[in-house]
Amino acid sequence: GDSGEQKLKSSETFRDKFERGNTDVFTVQCLDLGELSKLRIWHDSKGFKGASWFLDNVAVVEEETQSRFDFPCGKWLSKSKEDKQTMRELACETSDVKGRSVTYKIVVKTADKAGASTDSD
Repeated sequence: GDSGEQKLKSSETFRDKFERGNTDVFTVQCLDLGELSKLRIWHDSKGFKGASWFLDNVAVVEEETQSRFDFPCGKWLSKSKEDKQTMRELACETSDVKGRSVTYKIVVKTADKAGASTDSD
């Protein structure tokens, strides 16, 4: 399935999202997506100091069954670093499917690397 664009607005774990070394958790509700195989994540550079973010990984956990899907990244989302891309399409590395759902937890880990943080609202 396709959830369409889901904005990660309010982190349940930190007031300032996507800061160095932090793991942010978001809850999104959408149609049942079944087993996840890929995820697209990006930023539009708005509110970003330097517009660079080093994304370690994303985990998607379906709340009811605790099915987990892991999406490693290990790259910059940046107009000025590495390949200058602010969008990444990530392949699922692992999946632990236990059922179907409509509510997911999105767990986003920002790398503990110099300059990896953002000033995103």
